[in-house]
Amino acid sequence: MEPDQIVRAANEARAIGGSRLGELDLMETLVDYPGAACTIVRCRTMRAQASGTVIVKHWNADQDAMRTEWIALKYLGGLSSTIPLAPALYAAIPQASVLVMEDLDGNGDNLVGNILYSRDARRAEDALVALGAAVGRLHAATVPRVDDFLDVRDRIGSGQTSRHRIHRIPALMRSFEDALGAVGGSLSPGGRREIERAIVEVIDPGPFLVFTHGDVAPGNAFYNGSHVRLFDFETSDVRHALLDGSFARLRYLHSVWARRIPNAVQHRIMDAYRAELVAGCPEAAEDDLFDVALLSCSFAWVAALCEELPAAWREDRKWGRATMRQRIVAALEHFHRLALERGTFEALAADLHTVQVRLEARWPQADCTLPTFPAFHDQVGS
Repeated sequence: MEPDQIVRAANEARAIGGSRLGELDLMETLVDYPGAACTIVRCRTMRAQASGTVIVKHWNADQDAMRTEWIALKYLGGLSSTIPLAPALYAAIPQASVLVMEDLDGNGDNLVGNILYSRDARRAEDALVALGAAVGRLHAATVPRVDDFLDVRDRIGSGQTSRHRIHRIPALMRSFEDALGAVGGSLSPGGRREIERAIVEVIDPGPFLVFTHGDVAPGNAFYNGSHVRLFDFETSDVRHALLDGSFARLRYLHSVWARRIPNAVQHRIMDAYRAELVAGCPEAAEDDLFDVALLSCSFAWVAALCEELPAAWREDRKWGRATMRQRIVAALEHFHRLALERGTFEALAADLHTVQVRLEARWPQADCTLPTFPAFHDQVGS
């Protein structure tokens, strides 16, 4: 559907979302390229609740991802929060696969283009810490409201899951040893036991069961100088909190924008996330429980990246701002450091470190070195 057709469909059906939107007028097309899952446009309206512009998002293939985001925004709009965490949903037009939502562009800068790829290290660090805090608030607010999410999902009706790896996490964790075996690697008995423990933790989150964004990444966040708001909830669902919450230590490597974040900054992001999470999940304050949760979900993202290990062993490929080899080596390194810091999953960490050393001996140094975000270019450490 062409951008003007999308706006016409939104205008014709605006009564579904209420006449408060008024007539929408196409201003600019934000996303519209061959193969794109969505076409996204910005429209002017004189009667939008929050500003003079709104975002209209149309899914080009099917309604599955549209329904997932519709459910998420409907659910989050019902949460009481003094600090909004997501865009307001103005209208859902399922017959046209269209959502009309708040435009966050006037609420700050995107973390990627305007902040992490700048030269302002202080602002970049503050923005990432605010991102960690926002994810923690999201999780804390939804711990007691999981059933409400399920009710919204039942009313709207969900479709199939997206192609994002988060929907295959347990399977990828189970197949991790096969990926190692394809390149001549292996696990110790202790490493296997720790993977089994991690799989159980991810499948059965216990007190860590929350509503998750699913694709926490700098490109999906706006920062206004004090707080972060998230968007793109197409992979959201109820699952283990630390699948999002491990962003600071490992999840961030699984993003099209991946660049290295200094270790000291990683600690500040994690501390901010955990401090907010504790408000709704007091178990997060218990180191034994939190460390197992963090290491389990961090390993989940190692396994997700290492699905690419057999192919990367033979030939590297670029994904966004980094290569698969750079991401894989960084993930193995990060997990090893995290396990030593937390004093748990140490057998698995030793196994992964052995793999890391082997890869670094085989691959050129440039293939094993993930560049740092430009904002942190002058900072030492990883």
